[in-house]
Amino acid sequence: MGVIASQFGPKGQEHKILLVGLVGSGKTTLLHSLKAGEVRCLVTHVIVNSGHHRIRGLWRHYYTDVDGLVFIADCNDRDRVDDAREQIHYILREEELLDKPLLVLANKQDLPNAMSVAELEDKLSLNQIGDRPWFIQESVAIEGKGINDGLEWLSRQFDCHGSSG
Repeated sequence: MGVIASQFGPKGQEHKILLVGLVGSGKTTLLHSLKAGEVRCLVTHVIVNSGHHRIRGLWRHYYTDVDGLVFIADCNDRDRVDDAREQIHYILREEELLDKPLLVLANKQDLPNAMSVAELEDKLSLNQIGDRPWFIQESVAIEGKGINDGLEWLSRQFDCHGSSG
């Protein structure tokens, strides 16, 4: 799990984004891609922590003033998709995060056995989210593909809902 505070769009407003995903889903690769400038986003602050169950009690420390959520899913990891669904819905129930927009990055689309976006959407039970704005975006973090499109969607959500970090 990690937190990114980034500047989005022409307004240059800073927004705090919570980045979560299972171990090996591509969180670190995504951060390296952002830091390397492969994606047009200025990363101003990064905190990376483990997403293991044993430290879930500490996660609340990351929730303060979060404007949006990014969940990165390994579409090639069919064995742990139930764990990914559990993790995403656990976080979405947190009181501090109830109204925050959610971007799901369907990562590792370059691998031959990767789940499609539609399959991942079903397996993560995204249709059960309710009122929260959410979007699922194909991505290949190692190449920086899809990340900018997803973050642009998230940026538009900040503009629509008046979030100002």
